[in-house]
Amino acid sequence: MADDNTVVRSTCPVCGTVELAADGVTLFLTGGGSEPRYRYTCPSCFGIVDKPTSAHAVEMLRSAGARLVYVPAEVIEQPLSADRLDLADLAAFTTALSQVDDLASVAARRR
Repeated sequence: MADDNTVVRSTCPVCGTVELAADGVTLFLTGGGSEPRYRYTCPSCFGIVDKPTSAHAVEMLRSAGARLVYVPAEVIEQPLSADRLDLADLAAFTTALSQVDDLASVAARRR
């Protein structure tokens, strides 16, 4: 049974050691023998942290209240085909959204 007060300690690549509630952690398991992973939003910088983990840690995190998601191995094994979004992309997207009065009509044109 999960304890509502369980705290998970991890390392954010930006902030260093952070603590967060166990239910803020998502575990990703595949059926293809890929390494299990866990992901959370850093409580300090709000960045997404994604790390490999061990089967033992999966059991500990799961019993503490972390969410468990099963992902097909093919999804994990596919290489990223595009660069990640950066702040400039986000700023351009925000500007574009602010110039549109009717998002539904824009979406309809894109189909």
